[in-house]
Amino acid sequence: MCGRLTQTRPAREYADLFRARLVPALDLRPRYNLAPSQKALAVRIPLEDREREIWTPVWGLIPHWAREKGGYATINARIETVLTRPAFRDSINKRRCLLPADGYYEWQATPRGKIPFYFRQKSGDPLALAGLWDFWRDPATGDLLETFTILVRPAVMAVRPIHDRMPVFLVPEEQEAWLDPSVCPAPSWLEYLAGQEPSGLIWHRVSRAVNSPKNDGPELIRPLEPEPA
Repeated sequence: MCGRLTQTRPAREYADLFRARLVPALDLRPRYNLAPSQKALAVRIPLEDREREIWTPVWGLIPHWAREKGGYATINARIETVLTRPAFRDSINKRRCLLPADGYYEWQATPRGKIPFYFRQKSGDPLALAGLWDFWRDPATGDLLETFTILVRPAVMAVRPIHDRMPVFLVPEEQEAWLDPSVCPAPSWLEYLAGQEPSGLIWHRVSRAVNSPKNDGPELIRPLEPEPA
């Protein structure tokens, strides 16, 4: 799964890297411990004007047909079932997005408790995580809430000692097709994305301070020396 990520660059830099315009009034502060239920910078192509934009949906997808806000808020969607799960069927067809992330965290279960690790690109470039988004309107107030979930897949062999799942990453030549709301991804392409070997992914152990979403600073991503055996 993927339950925490980092977005530490200025929003303008993500906009330049992903060739997208910024919607007004974005939260521009660096995030070193972005958690579910919080807003994140995300990239989409609106069907109306076909221009990439960066906006800030809330992490935890609520289907537009949900009667109540509670009970959903799904933070991850499995790529193996995303075409058939009712919560994701509409979004996978026409509401896909990217999450630009400088890295993400994953936890390894051990007899002494869960140990957090930080994953990032060796090159220092941001990762492009495949996501889905949806909208939900509060029937009581009429307020509109836009939310997202991150697509996950079986982990590659090197990552499995830490966790058996990992996000789906998209390289630049795959991103336009993923974002295009007029095209539905074929099952064969999803199968390909679920099995590809990401290049340049590295990781290191970090402090358990990341366990609390209240902590949010650059010290969270610093490498931690492994404990003696």
